[in-house]
Amino acid sequence: TRSAEDERNVSVTLGLDGALRLDRQPVRPDGLRAALRARLAQPDGARLLVVVRADAGVPYEKVDRVLEEARRAGAQRLALATRQKAERRR
Repeated sequence: TRSAEDERNVSVTLGLDGALRLDRQPVRPDGLRAALRARLAQPDGARLLVVVRADAGVPYEKVDRVLEEARRAGAQRLALATRQKAERRR
């Protein structure tokens, strides 16, 4: 289920306005690495999947910076969340 999946994942969300959230908590860009490092240091943290979600209008360079911060925080498992477009039914 989605809730079980969320327990095994850490979600980093990047808004169009540049706002960052770690799971559902706001985090400053200069505090992202430390916040992620703290989450990954918890028991079973090495097995956590860091999922980066970004608004479709966010430039990829900003998404890449978030991915790099996650790597520097020690994340070994990274994913980019994507949304599939719904097909039109005829």
